[in-house]
Amino acid sequence: MGLYEDAAYVDAVRDEVAMIKAEDKVAEEERQKQERLDYIRSVVETMQGAQSLQELKKIHDHAVRRLTARKDDTAVRRIAKELKDLSAKFEEESAA
Repeated sequence: MGLYEDAAYVDAVRDEVAMIKAEDKVAEEERQKQERLDYIRSVVETMQGAQSLQELKKIHDHAVRRLTARKDDTAVRRIAKELKDLSAKFEEESAA
């Protein structure tokens, strides 16, 4: 099926295994939460630096695939909101 070739899937499984093996589960959960927030922040910053609508959509699609593999619906909604806001900016620029 190709799941083992998908980096997002492998990362999600790696995090699940780390949580199971962790001696301090609270610390591991906090580490994973911080990693998630850092990733979302980096995606938003990258999206804000996009030079075209096409580039913006590619960044969005890549992030959504990764977040969907991790079953992170909240982050997917956050990235979608950023896409909507920034798409409007590109549409205004192209209309001018």
